[in-house]
Amino acid sequence: LNATLLDNKDTFKHCLQGLGIRTPPFVTWHPAQGPLRPESDQRFKAAFGAYQGPFVVKPVSGRASRHVHLADTPAGLPQVAGHVYDVTCNTVLIERYLPGPEYCVAVAGPISYVHGALIHHNAPWAFSALERVFEPGELIYTSLDQRPITLDRLRLLGDGDQAVKRELLQLAQTIYREFGLQSIVRVDLRSDNA
Repeated sequence: LNATLLDNKDTFKHCLQGLGIRTPPFVTWHPAQGPLRPESDQRFKAAFGAYQGPFVVKPVSGRASRHVHLADTPAGLPQVAGHVYDVTCNTVLIERYLPGPEYCVAVAGPISYVHGALIHHNAPWAFSALERVFEPGELIYTSLDQRPITLDRLRLLGDGDQAVKRELLQLAQTIYREFGLQSIVRVDLRSDNA
């Protein structure tokens, strides 16, 4: 159940909202619902209000950031969402673009093995908080099929990033606990502040 839940961005985002964990406004679209018409769709207006873009458009289920695109304006969404559906045959998630840094953090159960001994932590063990480094003009982190993920594209958060790192680790621990996870997972996050 958890593997399916974590892989379904729509359901996962609804669960995050229910837990009070912030996530960008979003809607889903599938051709069976009819043409995507942001200018008249009430669900779209309820989710985004007066926001005019850009939007992140991606399959509701998928990994490795494949088929993730940007639409600059609501008028561009039908073409971009149609393309994502055409190549994935999957429901499309449309969410508000966040302009800040992008991070990822790993989290596992409360037991780790260090120097030949098992260590029992008081909470799920969150570690390896990284910032994904963007090139000038790059707005979203591309998938491996578009561009290799090399060490110069990642930055391990250090002593100068304690506040951000602490928040990332706490969020990862909260997700691990609240969803009853039992294996290692990676949490990807985007900040809303530049």
